[in-house]
Amino acid sequence: MNIILWIQSTDSPFIIPALNILAQNYGKINFLGAVYNTLPPLTPLKIGDVLIPTLNKFDLMSIDYDLIIIGGQGNENFSIFEEAENFKINSYKLVQDRIICMSGFTIERYRKLCHSKLSIFSMNNFGNLIQLSLNFPFVVSNMNFSVTDEEFLKFLHAPQNYINPQIHSQINWYNLLVVMFTENPKILAEFDELPYFKKICFVPFENNFDSGFYIKPYYMNGIPFNDFIRSNSVIKVAESFDIWDILLYGKKTPIKIKSGFDQSVGDNIKPGRYHYESENKKINYYNWSPEQDINVPKQQLGRGLFWLGNFIEDNHISGKEFNFFGTYGDYRFVKLSPIKNKIFFTMEEVFNWPWYDGYQDYCLDYVDLALGFEPFKKDNYIRFPYWLTIYFDTKLDHRAIKNVIKKINVARNKKKYECVNISSHDSMNTRTPIYNGLKDILNIKCAGRWNHNTDELKNEYNDDKMKYINEFMFNICPENVNRFGYVTEKIFDSFAAGSIPIYYGSDNNPEEGIINKNAVLFWNMNGDNEGLIKEIIRLKTNEKYYNKFMKQEKLFTKNAVEYVYTTFEKLAKKLKEMGD
Repeated sequence: MNIILWIQSTDSPFIIPALNILAQNYGKINFLGAVYNTLPPLTPLKIGDVLIPTLNKFDLMSIDYDLIIIGGQGNENFSIFEEAENFKINSYKLVQDRIICMSGFTIERYRKLCHSKLSIFSMNNFGNLIQLSLNFPFVVSNMNFSVTDEEFLKFLHAPQNYINPQIHSQINWYNLLVVMFTENPKILAEFDELPYFKKICFVPFENNFDSGFYIKPYYMNGIPFNDFIRSNSVIKVAESFDIWDILLYGKKTPIKIKSGFDQSVGDNIKPGRYHYESENKKINYYNWSPEQDINVPKQQLGRGLFWLGNFIEDNHISGKEFNFFGTYGDYRFVKLSPIKNKIFFTMEEVFNWPWYDGYQDYCLDYVDLALGFEPFKKDNYIRFPYWLTIYFDTKLDHRAIKNVIKKINVARNKKKYECVNISSHDSMNTRTPIYNGLKDILNIKCAGRWNHNTDELKNEYNDDKMKYINEFMFNICPENVNRFGYVTEKIFDSFAAGSIPIYYGSDNNPEEGIINKNAVLFWNMNGDNEGLIKEIIRLKTNEKYYNKFMKQEKLFTKNAVEYVYTTFEKLAKKLKEMGD
């Protein structure tokens, strides 16, 4: 492939990656030279071991080349496209380095888009953002509307009533992309019925409509949906759906985001880097968590990712091999591995984090048994929330389970301090609103990495989390992400330490029938918390009322004992039924 570089800025971070992508996809690159929009360097540009000769712009009229790659940053590159027209260079032979680096790029798709003569109607400035991002003249008309979703929908039903004839004639009605956003499922449903071939609607909820592009919470990083969708960040979201399919076909094609622990190369699927096995090599852990060491004595494993292996040993389910799979590696290894007695287990919510992409089906069609938070109704699935492995011993013992629940119910804090939060991050914005809403009425100590304001946990309590929480009247302990059924150890830690949980998660209905909701202070993330704040102030200032609140049963003993015992019994039965 014969390539010329047209350099607007030599410090563009995309030049080398773009050249690597072209070489991988189209073979050897032959550099014909470099044109500079500024003064050329004193010595010729060097890429790898190749010196790139300097060319004059007028040379472009007499050289036979396949592609001119524009290297530069920002909107200055528009001037190159304007100059290129003067030299009668076809736009399909010009491409920015950063465009080549966009997921799904091929020269064929790029040229098809250049020739497409696309028009865009956009409610959220999407058309302008696309033109600024891609910087090439494939859009023949672009209309952006600052209106509500209802008003835009009304316009789309009869655009000819709103557009004057002169503008109407400039629109390519045969290749029109319509883009909007809404938080209203009914509007999405009506939008999906509109007779436009290419239409997309950004929404903050899961849906089954072809036009509904669900923006997952981790993309927004705590920014309200309406603010996020109007910002440049929406381009990154669009790219996650393959920007080429959006612009060419209005098609929703998700781009797989590989796990940071992915170790695969091509079709050579390998397990993640964290792989452990028991001494007798009968129990194996693949794609397991990096936070545990199989060599740690059983009694010290505590919050046990190896609890499942211990459960097998302690309940004498022996004589055969068991293979546990986690989420810290390529999901394809779980699905394609030919080994027997495959058990998938997740301690995390896998629907809203990019590094768990591929695990949303829990590999149910490929494993003998799956364990997790979801309410799936499958013969090879048991709902097995992670808190079960934290608070209960591995032996199937009814009395031991009851004793643990009794101990949790009678736990009381020392009321030395008012409120604590121990968190390492707030990627999904479940902690910041609570902290901001309560910081003026409670003295909140943040002992984790997030919002850190005290070293007491480490310096005075030797990182003993439970001992530290026991000093506080209240514990801010929301889940990392809200999804019904996703209940971790956080609220149980608060109960066990004797501190009142200020909680958000599982649609504020965690473990129905097991957790006494009256013993929890639920933060309303989408509504008024005035009543909750008044309750916290009353608890803080009225000792008699606080003590009465603390006397409530936190876990309904009978229901909790039955649930834990029955769940463990199901697990033992499934494991025993597996083949030798």
